[in-house]
Amino acid sequence: MRVTAPEPEPPRLPESLAERYVLEQRLASGGSAEVWRGRDTVLERLVAVKVLHRHLLADPTTRTRLIQEARAAASLSHPGIVAVYDVAIDEEASAAVILELVEGESLADRLKREGALPPRAAVRIAAEVAEALAHAHERGVVHRDVKAANVLLGVDGEARLADFGIARLLADEAQRLTDTGTIAGTLRYLAPEQLRGEPAGPPADVYAVGVLLTEMLTGQPPYQISSPVALAEAQLTPPMVIEGAPPSLSAIVRPTLDPDPERRPSSAAALAAELRRWLETDAAPGALDSAPDEPTLPAIPLPGIPPVLPVPPAPPVTQVPSAPASSGPGARETRPPRRLTPVPAVVIAAVVMLVALALLLAAVTVPDAPGASPSPTASATPSPSPSATASPTPAPSPLTFSEAIDAFKDLVDSGEEEGLVESEAAEDLRDLADKIASAVGDDDDDGTQGEINRAFRDLRRAIDRFEQDGRIGSAEMAASLQDAVDDIEAAQPGSGSD
Repeated sequence: MRVTAPEPEPPRLPESLAERYVLEQRLASGGSAEVWRGRDTVLERLVAVKVLHRHLLADPTTRTRLIQEARAAASLSHPGIVAVYDVAIDEEASAAVILELVEGESLADRLKREGALPPRAAVRIAAEVAEALAHAHERGVVHRDVKAANVLLGVDGEARLADFGIARLLADEAQRLTDTGTIAGTLRYLAPEQLRGEPAGPPADVYAVGVLLTEMLTGQPPYQISSPVALAEAQLTPPMVIEGAPPSLSAIVRPTLDPDPERRPSSAAALAAELRRWLETDAAPGALDSAPDEPTLPAIPLPGIPPVLPVPPAPPVTQVPSAPASSGPGARETRPPRRLTPVPAVVIAAVVMLVALALLLAAVTVPDAPGASPSPTASATPSPSPSATASPTPAPSPLTFSEAIDAFKDLVDSGEEEGLVESEAAEDLRDLADKIASAVGDDDDDGTQGEINRAFRDLRRAIDRFEQDGRIGSAEMAASLQDAVDDIEAAQPGSGSD
């Protein structure tokens, strides 16, 4: 007979909190605290309640520091940071911190379940964490305990950083009260200057993001070490190659693990920008997640000379390899790469272009040779003038940002009219496009770039979700919508195309 363990008895809250918050379900328990799902009886909302173990706060200085850390964290307002609502300590009960409740799981749980993540997924999470840290650093707040357990992944897929300052304070106190000589999980993320006992600044958080990203890419932290002394020695020689990462990504990760803070990325904001740039270029949508069976070359317009069109030989084209690292999990199989052409394909395209142009010039000049008779093609089709054949067909002007937004909405409208996009889904897509336009137009908001990135992610995920649940009726329509989102992203001010 299976015996079900009884629900644990809720701990006592400080009196000032007990009148407002009710503990409903224990979510987690550790050496420094218990985390409960709670309810705010005043605002009628769910919250997370972190009840701290009393023995870690016996020292008045530590208790004062906890209040200071909680107040500093409560001053932060960013979508990538778990909000702090309240904190209290009294003489008879454990201290407690009231936090935003994030439905989902921790990054540590996901890594334990799945192991290494695809590069695109890992970089997205690291970029979101770095953006949250940049917001905090700009306001003088350093996290000091960035690790997988403190990164929460919501059901919306976005990462949120928790426990600013609070977890590090408790870990320091727990370490002070123990003398095991072994290295705890948290210590694996500490920068060399932290292990030396020096004050931790923003570079220490940047280092931790590098450790976190390495762990997501490889499934393990960069150093598998059993003691603080051995860890300090290992940190002197950062890994030169990050297993599972493309070379261009390894080149971003390596400097974050540099033992010298001065040689790391200059700020969390700079690191976030590098990671976002990598996602937009080296890992453009589809480049790492999926690839077509065969690469395709751009069509070469040769007006007036139909026989020249089939010149490119088929066999060399089919031998061109797909874009590097193109089989990562989580791929959208219906979306081939759109932004970058693999380098070998570009070379072949250039060679084909030269050959085609040479044949074109030959076709144009042959009728003018003495005694030559006109070719069948020349007799059937008026010969273009030299100036017309020498100038390629002008490429269409790139869309402006507002035109790209309108083009996306027009595509949604046509899909709705043709029955390929359900009306409710179409309305959601138009609203999300308006959200992008609003975020791009808000130049005075400190968090504008983060809001823009989230707005684009929300729109892309909505398209994927609507395709999966049938509200977008075909893979072709979904791919066309994703292409239109690419056009919006390329046309936004500051992207280099406006």
